[in-house]
Amino acid sequence: MNGSPDANMLAYDIARTFMGKSITIPAHIFQETVKIKESVVHSAYFQSVNQLWADIDISLVEIGANLNQIVKKYNDALTTKDIEQLKLDKVVTEYCGLFLNRKGAILESALYDRKIAIQRSSMRKITDAIGVVQGKKAASSALSVLKSRLINTLITDKETAVEILKRDKDGAFDLSS
Repeated sequence: MNGSPDANMLAYDIARTFMGKSITIPAHIFQETVKIKESVVHSAYFQSVNQLWADIDISLVEIGANLNQIVKKYNDALTTKDIEQLKLDKVVTEYCGLFLNRKGAILESALYDRKIAIQRSSMRKITDAIGVVQGKKAASSALSVLKSRLINTLITDKETAVEILKRDKDGAFDLSS
């Protein structure tokens, strides 16, 4: 429900073009309590969503830019304590409800227990996991997601790609050889 109607229509059109299926989950990604989250994910409707997540073979996901944008995007679901914890954990980006630091490590917090999103185990099974990013400001976020190995394909522009390589201080993506 945090996605815009335009994003939902785009997802629907892409899925239809590739003879796939697009669904909109009628719930926010982060719930107020674990109890609310559990009631949603154990509902009869949601069982079909879980099955679809288990069967995904292609994903196309936008990579966000930074912590400030995460806070703005999920403002209705984040408490002051959540935001402080994200800052303490040095979160760089969010990808499908997972918070990542600059090294690509997935950080679990109280938010993790309240999220409604594809499970990490299902994400790791996706054959074609595609991340989409554009803009120098999003380069650190893209690098973090690449290092996490949650995606195996990145769609971006030249300017962003060059910036990603500049920020890759540990040489994880050295293309010189």
